[in-house]
Amino acid sequence: MERRSGFLKMICVSVVIVGCIFGMTIVAAAAQEGSLYPKAPSEDPSTDYGWFEQFRALQFTPDTEPLIEQALGGQLEFDAQADWLYSSYYSAAVGFAVNMPAVTVVEYGLTTDYGMTTDTQDFYYYNHLHYLTDLEPGRDYHYRLFAQTKDGKWLASEDREFSTAALDDGIIRIPQDMPDGTPYILDSPGKTYLLTQDMTLDASFAKITAPHVTIDLGGHTVVYDNGEPISELQPDIPPYYQDDATFGIRATAWNLPGIRIYNGAIVQGAHGGGGGYNPINLYMLNFTQEGSEIAGVSIDYYGYDVSGFESVYVWKLHHNVAVDRGIGIKDRHSGIKAMSGEVEEVSYNSFRRFRHQGAVGGRNVIGNEFYGDSYDTNSYMILQKPDSEVAGNRLFGVGYMPVGIGANTNSWIHDNLIYIHGTANRLRSPEYDRISGISGIRYIPYNQATNDYDAVYGDPIENLRYEDNLIVMKPWEGCNSARGLWFSTGPRSVNTVFKNNIIKVEALSDNLNQYEHRFGMSITCVDTNGTHPPEDMAFPVTLLEDNTLISNVQFISFGSEYGSGRHNVIFKNTRLVKINHHNANYEPFTLSYWNYGSSENHMMDTTVDGVDLSAAPVFYGQTFSEMDLGNTYDLRFVDSNGNPIANTQVSVKVTGDWSYGQHYFYSMPPEAPQQPTDTEYTVILSTDAQGRVQAAFKETYHFVKVCGIQERVDYNAALFSAQGYEEAGFALAELKEDGTVVLRSTEEAEASLGLPLWTWFHEASTTSAVLEFSDYHDGMEFFRADSVNGNYVYIGSAAISERQYIDSGLVPGKTYYYKGRLYQNDGSRGVMTDPVAVTVPLPKVTWSWIRYDHSSADVKVYVNWNSWYDVDYANLYRSDAADGDYTLVAAVEMNTDFSADVPDVPEGGVWYYKLQAVKNGVGGEFTEAAASL
Repeated sequence: MERRSGFLKMICVSVVIVGCIFGMTIVAAAAQEGSLYPKAPSEDPSTDYGWFEQFRALQFTPDTEPLIEQALGGQLEFDAQADWLYSSYYSAAVGFAVNMPAVTVVEYGLTTDYGMTTDTQDFYYYNHLHYLTDLEPGRDYHYRLFAQTKDGKWLASEDREFSTAALDDGIIRIPQDMPDGTPYILDSPGKTYLLTQDMTLDASFAKITAPHVTIDLGGHTVVYDNGEPISELQPDIPPYYQDDATFGIRATAWNLPGIRIYNGAIVQGAHGGGGGYNPINLYMLNFTQEGSEIAGVSIDYYGYDVSGFESVYVWKLHHNVAVDRGIGIKDRHSGIKAMSGEVEEVSYNSFRRFRHQGAVGGRNVIGNEFYGDSYDTNSYMILQKPDSEVAGNRLFGVGYMPVGIGANTNSWIHDNLIYIHGTANRLRSPEYDRISGISGIRYIPYNQATNDYDAVYGDPIENLRYEDNLIVMKPWEGCNSARGLWFSTGPRSVNTVFKNNIIKVEALSDNLNQYEHRFGMSITCVDTNGTHPPEDMAFPVTLLEDNTLISNVQFISFGSEYGSGRHNVIFKNTRLVKINHHNANYEPFTLSYWNYGSSENHMMDTTVDGVDLSAAPVFYGQTFSEMDLGNTYDLRFVDSNGNPIANTQVSVKVTGDWSYGQHYFYSMPPEAPQQPTDTEYTVILSTDAQGRVQAAFKETYHFVKVCGIQERVDYNAALFSAQGYEEAGFALAELKEDGTVVLRSTEEAEASLGLPLWTWFHEASTTSAVLEFSDYHDGMEFFRADSVNGNYVYIGSAAISERQYIDSGLVPGKTYYYKGRLYQNDGSRGVMTDPVAVTVPLPKVTWSWIRYDHSSADVKVYVNWNSWYDVDYANLYRSDAADGDYTLVAAVEMNTDFSADVPDVPEGGVWYYKLQAVKNGVGGEFTEAAASL
């Protein structure tokens, strides 16, 4: 089968509904444009099936969701890949699909005048199955297809032809050639059993006991289980092991190859038995499915715990219709399935309602149309086998917990439409309280334990590709869980990629959560869960690339109540679109849950429509959690003439500080330093022939929560240099506007402007340094750093006429490092000088004397006024011994006579005093001790 790719280029498939009467043929005039409409619903809306019929008609057509109409295109077309016809003797089955849901009929007859027309269905479907009846054996027939959409689009096919088979002695007719009656025992190998009339039976229709048997239902309907069963089922033995159990068609011998069933309907009758009673059960074929096939068969059933195509070990199951009208599930772990078994190809089927799960066990699941009405947990519409392709399916769901598509190893899931509504809980299952949860794609790799307690068990789930899918989730009031994509990372789940998908989660109410706290609601486009593997085990990356997320509630939940931990997920080139209605619960990103953290997640190169990326995510957990959100920009290195600095190594030094609180931060390169104490780090970038370094500059917000403190890192400057080129300093924000960095060759600089002739770097006071120079150029530029190999930041310049530059605002006692270079007004720059260290002196004062004032009983301290000009005040300390412990007794401030009273002078003896000068809050050196006179 040809593989599909590209959802928007894909031709969609389409389906038809099944009731108790299938393939009705009427004699009528040719179908006319505008004449096709669905039949009336089959049941009262007060019943469960009637409610679903009404909901399907109101909520699952393209006009209810613009993205579906955009994806399907505006032109109604037949899907050539879906065409199928089975020609019998008195009938034929015709299967086909259209790219938009439509009502269809087939006109047919012996000539191109046709004359006979099939009936319409009860809804607008993508996939269609019609039975052409009242035919004659061995004749040539003409037919053509007609389709009409809800909005009136009309399509007619060309004339097509087929021939019915001639009867021969190899055909066994039912009932004419089988006088022993029901259940009919099909025990002739290689024979075709042909049903020639409709039947209504108390119990089973047929048992298959021979290989290579073909059942041709002849376009007729078999009603089974219409009366009392032959015997009651024994409760402790599976029904397929009990000879008298009631089924429509079943295999009662093991390992029969080549079983084929075509062209008709099997309907459960009035008795409505449960816990078995399947329309078709081929359990005993037991993996001998090659060459077996079920096609063009319609089934209708409703019994408690009754599945549809049950354990069908066939090679192909295609162009069938299933309707499950039932309501009960005894054990959701066993599951009630529209189809289950080992099936190599499941294609172009129309499962128009099922109460629990759709197709479970298919390998190539292509072009189906499924409608789930969930009654219990984990209602997967498709749960594929390993080594599978799941493509071009149209999946619609509502109810307790519908899930679109699951996961298995080596799966390619692409070009599917998943459209699910989350209504308030209708009390269908007692499990999980009153849950109402919906999921588009669910990838939860259970059995991922790797610790000593749980041991290593379960097969890895790996090599998963989800591409070009359209997922739409619409939670209603009372819905408390709606996840477009719900997955868990695990140490043994590798090579998982989600690419080019559109995920839309649109709340239809502000009252989504039935619980009183936000934890109970997981309504988000993407919900990532994780585990905590052992420290020595590598944790695979999960990549989400080129996806579009649309929501009015949440785009990504990094952890939720189902699970959290180390995810190691990369979101690359994600587009976020905010919906502006019913957004009372809007929180674009959430991290962690309860005492479960979330870490090692990164969002790169995100584009937005109405979304503020700088807003902090909401932290729900009480432990370490983090995420990075950033965009990358191209860098290009050129010389002063604009020529690329090609095929070389460029050194990039990034400097900054770790900051707490709400701050932006910029980082270079995309990775932050390993330790939060690192205030600078250097990386080496390689340039190509055009001097480009791809994705080297990244503007990043790093959100981290540790023990209730929310942090972001702030990096704000960078220097660039290459072999043979001088450094160039930049603020990283400037590179967003222009990613071209001009580096000047050191050889060119030395040839034009060399080192200055004389330069002095010396202090002038406790808060400034004087930088003096002498040369014949226009001036000097000055740069300062906090360490000899640090980031030298431009601090200012001085013209040659000024001959000096004063760097003020310095801290007393701190050492600064300076460089300078000459400049010309034409833009020329010289070579940087070697660094020079300047230590700003601490403030100090000197004594004049300290003595008793003979005119009073006070003691006065006198300070040398020559040392007072560069201090704010001086602290006066006292001790009873020259080398004793000194206690602060006063703050001496400058006054006109440079003296101050010494308070609280002790009586008797000699006392010793010291002074400490203070400037800008920094205390200087102590004076020598002085005794009071």
